[in-house]
Amino acid sequence: MRTIHGIATLMALAPLPAIAQQQQLDREADSAGLVTRQTPADSVLAMRAIWAAERQMTDQCKKYGCLAIVNMTDNYDAVGLYLDAGPPTGHANPKWSPNQFSHARLEPHKAYVMLKSGNATMCGLPARVELEHQKTREQLTVLGQVDLCRSGQDSQLLIRVLTPEVNAEDGKPAEGKAP
Repeated sequence: MRTIHGIATLMALAPLPAIAQQQQLDREADSAGLVTRQTPADSVLAMRAIWAAERQMTDQCKKYGCLAIVNMTDNYDAVGLYLDAGPPTGHANPKWSPNQFSHARLEPHKAYVMLKSGNATMCGLPARVELEHQKTREQLTVLGQVDLCRSGQDSQLLIRVLTPEVNAEDGKPAEGKAP
């Protein structure tokens, strides 16, 4: 009995291995309300889950098709995507769906991919994209058309805004430019 107690005391005094020290620090940080660190094993598990989700999305896109929404603007966030949810009447008063960008803003030069899961009535839907300038908060609306019907083919909604640039000069040609 005495030797077991003596070994336990000796082990308590011995320095902990690095991983055990990290786990002890994490437990202490948890009890103090601080942000915990992620262990290498947690990182590996998270990465495997991401890869599995990507593989599943790729398989689903091959089977049903995906819609890639690409913001090709330089200064505008896409803050809303609305689809005409009403019956195809062809008149000028569409019934817009709730915002399909419920996840967040789509920043410039970013893309969002969604699985096509609709039936034949979801082909060729009118779409409205709301844009907001990052600095000036200017609002723009861009109209387009999307296919959300299952087809096995991918499609894209490319968002572009062309803004004219004006260069004011004092009447003299710039160096290296012909008048």
